[in-house]
Amino acid sequence: MNALGKLFVVLILVMSIIFMSFSMMVYATHKNWYEIVLNQEPGKPKGLKFQVQELRQQNQELKNRLDSLKQEFEQQLAAKTQALAKLEAQRQVLQQERDERQRQLTDLVQDERKAVAAMDAAHKTLANLREEVNRLRTNYREVEQEKETNFKELVETMDALHVAQNQLDTLKEEQMALNEQVARQKALLERHGLDPNEPLEGTPPTVDGIVTVVGRRGLVEISIGRDDGIRPGHTLEVYRRIGGQSKYVGRLQVVRTDPDRAVAKILPEYRKAAIQVEDRVATRLN
Repeated sequence: MNALGKLFVVLILVMSIIFMSFSMMVYATHKNWYEIVLNQEPGKPKGLKFQVQELRQQNQELKNRLDSLKQEFEQQLAAKTQALAKLEAQRQVLQQERDERQRQLTDLVQDERKAVAAMDAAHKTLANLREEVNRLRTNYREVEQEKETNFKELVETMDALHVAQNQLDTLKEEQMALNEQVARQKALLERHGLDPNEPLEGTPPTVDGIVTVVGRRGLVEISIGRDDGIRPGHTLEVYRRIGGQSKYVGRLQVVRTDPDRAVAKILPEYRKAAIQVEDRVATRLN
């Protein structure tokens, strides 16, 4: 026998021992389940069959008890339902009564408010009437005083009217004298070639100055301005002193003024010569 055969013999021996141990263990734990189920001997645990019968009896008793409780619960539920229905009916009746009382209370409150408002209105009307009476009394006294005052003023006005009439007669006489004086002055102005209807703003005062700067685009600066009565739109005559004589150079029109100077533009249609610094300017030529 070779080594492999010996190994198999040993393995078979070991396996036999193991299976024999399992057989002994199974036999030691073996129970007769039939006897356990049907056992009725006193002093020993009852069999499972009798335990099942007892449990069935207990289950039947519990079912009967449950049916009894259900019937009792249904009876109590029916009684409580009836009691609840009665209470609900009573509650609805009480609710209706409460709503009716609430409406009555609301009507009473509204009536009370209307009565209070009417009483307040009556008090206010009475107070207004008292104020009106007092005001009428005061107005009556004021009217009486005003009547007396107006009578005094009427007397004074009549006196003032007589005085004013006398002053009016005097003023009429003075006006006639002034009209005669104005007529004489108007005739005098027309004799000297002056238009008395010419507006004062368009007529510059009689002043003269000199050209201080000659600028471009036909603009010059002169030494007289707003403080001298010069206004934009006034025209000025330009002349030059040569050997004690005056030579007419041209005319300027003022476009801007400052307190002590003004800027004017040269009117080409009146230019007789080129305007220079130190040339004289005047509102009128003598």
